[in-house]
Amino acid sequence: MAESPAAPHHPADATPSGVLTPTGSAIRLGWQLATVYLDPPPAQPGDPAPAPPHLPGTSEIGAYRRGKMLVGEIEHDLQALTTSLGLDPQNLATVTALKEEGVDPATTRSDVLTVYQSLLVELAAVAPHLQVALGLGRMLADTTLMPDPAQPGTYEEHFDPARLENAYGWLGDLHEDLPEHAAGAVSGSLKAWAGWVGDPAHATALTDKATRSALRTQGKLWRQLLCGDKQAADLLQSDDYAEASSRMIEQFRGVLFRFFRRWWAPIAGVVLVAVLVTVLGIWLLPDAALKVTTVLVAAAGALGITWKTVSSTVGRALATSREELWNAEVTRAIVAAATIGPPAAAPTGRPAA
Repeated sequence: MAESPAAPHHPADATPSGVLTPTGSAIRLGWQLATVYLDPPPAQPGDPAPAPPHLPGTSEIGAYRRGKMLVGEIEHDLQALTTSLGLDPQNLATVTALKEEGVDPATTRSDVLTVYQSLLVELAAVAPHLQVALGLGRMLADTTLMPDPAQPGTYEEHFDPARLENAYGWLGDLHEDLPEHAAGAVSGSLKAWAGWVGDPAHATALTDKATRSALRTQGKLWRQLLCGDKQAADLLQSDDYAEASSRMIEQFRGVLFRFFRRWWAPIAGVVLVAVLVTVLGIWLLPDAALKVTTVLVAAAGALGITWKTVSSTVGRALATSREELWNAEVTRAIVAAATIGPPAAAPTGRPAA
């Protein structure tokens, strides 16, 4: 899928925290369509199993029920978009029919493909930013689900830098419609995985099933961040903020050092003029206290320097630098916290549990 043009911000997407936005719905819709397409449920639930000792989790309910559950999620998100955007109801009817028993995997794949292609065309006309979101969800799902330890080359294929440029571009296009820090967290984490996969030293780890498991856990976190199920800032702990503060202080010192190194000559010139005027005033004028003050004010005014000008200009510059440095360090900490590393060697963040 070719990269779409930049998507503008859409205020209508703003909804209370915890409520899925249209952009979030489109991302999850693309993700789940890709998931069902890659692994469609069987036509029948299979032989009935004896009652378990406890109510089963989703990993224990079997491929048939898990698949139908995903189809139900697709139906829910597609219904929301169909109602709000006036999309073709036939796509929704096609998905609803897939919930019925007896639909074979081949039919499911064919119908999912038809619905996905139809949505691409419709959304391009009525909501281009949602077409981008749909494609982003599909691409990230493929990236986390398709790499196979039996075929290590599939990792390199899906984490190829040229391929991932689309994902970075789409995340940039949608960042204003996504939860705060979500686009940066996923983009940075995706780059960390790409760097890890592209390192020849990790070639053996690509054949490890634990690496695939970690990648799928990573994908789940990416989807949660983009859809707002988890807030990126909530990933940070007190130690993360402490480390970010320390790094910001070091960066701020560097900014001050570069500032004085660049402007040392004008600063030295101003100081020298002030010293000379003061000395001359004390030496030449009878009423030294009053005259020196007058001369200093006049000299500073002539140089275009007043306390108000200096304090406001420097203050604004330092405040802006401090805010930008802090935001950069928080983003860096969030990327690290959002990156689940393979057990063999974590890319930058925390190892998978």
